Amino acid sequence: MTDSNFLLRQRAGQGIKEETDGDMTQAVDLRSNKMSPLTALFLACFLGLAAAIPAEERAVPNPKTPNQIFDAVVERAEANIASLGWSDSKNVQNAHTDIPLEVSDNPNTIERLSITGARIVGFNSLRRSKSATFNADKSVLKGTVMFTDASIIADYDVVFSGVGEAKQDVRNGQVTERLATIFADLEMSLENNVPQNLLRYNVRTGNDKLDSLTNMAGSEMAIIHRAGFRKALRELVENTVATNIKVQINKAIQAWKAEATA
Repeated sequence: MTDSNFLLRQRAGQGIKEETDGDMTQAVDLRSNKMSPLTALFLACFLGLAAAIPAEERAVPNPKTPNQIFDAVVERAEANIASLGWSDSKNVQNAHTDIPLEVSDNPNTIERLSITGARIVGFNSLRRSKSATFNADKSVLKGTVMFTDASIIADYDVVFSGVGEAKQDVRNGQVTERLATIFADLEMSLENNVPQNLLRYNVRTGNDKLDSLTNMAGSEMAIIHRAGFRKALRELVENTVATNIKVQINKAIQAWKAEATA
């Protein structure tokens, strides 16, 4: 049997390198810089994949570019969120929602959804979602932060009193709503590349789905219940990002401003 290492050394001395792909052996002539079609295809795919993955730019000392300044604010906000324990989960207030329904030509029918013991997980994923930008005179910085794959888990009670042929439906259980992305578009004023104040903050969400819902088997109102839970839970997450997370981002801005003027 031929020693493969010996063969490789021998061929390398001739300016040839062997590459093995399964049962196929390909040779690359190092002297002529020519390579086999299989090797060329592999390198093209590898380089194309590497080019498609953007390098993550994070906060740096003495930030000057839009992304550097924005990332510095995000990292400070991340630290604030972590210090509060929200990186693991964030408890949210109980919520009650009345959903108007029209059943048996009765426009005054309502269904009451109650959400209790709710908590949000996924606030450890805060980051910049795209490149930040200056305005013309670099006095305003505009960008977007995002959370990915966040969920809200809660206990629920649902009460439909019934009307006409629609039967009463009273249930309780647990529900989980998952949001693929949550965005906050914001603008902040700048002075000498130091953030001063939060000028605008607008929350929006991407795709969401009801991940799980217990004790709903056999319910004739299941479709309505599911739609109601999605809406109520999504709004709870949006409100939390619009209030609690906004406060932590603003604190990050004000802390940086105070340090710069100290």
